[in-house]
Amino acid sequence: MDGRTWQAKHLADVRAKLTAHCGGSPSPVQAALVTRAATLSLYVAELDLKVEQSATRTMTPHDAAQYLAWSNSLSRTLALLGTAPTRARAPTLADHLAARATAA
Repeated sequence: MDGRTWQAKHLADVRAKLTAHCGGSPSPVQAALVTRAATLSLYVAELDLKVEQSATRTMTPHDAAQYLAWSNSLSRTLALLGTAPTRARAPTLADHLAARATAA
């Protein structure tokens, strides 16, 4: 995907915010959830835009069902990530000693 499109910017923005929410260094499971949430967020945003740009400002029954499914999936995915931000792991003694050894 071309990084200049609004869709690519949306994905990057959501990924960055959710990665920060996970403490900046998500676990593999958290990273998968972040990717899924970003994609679902994009799908919902695209349908929002489609409705906004339509003359009637309504959804087809198919779009409404898809919107509901994606919105619910996004909500469940975000719930798995949790509402409280994860703090970055405090450095251990081993981390501190490794950093000193590297600096020396």
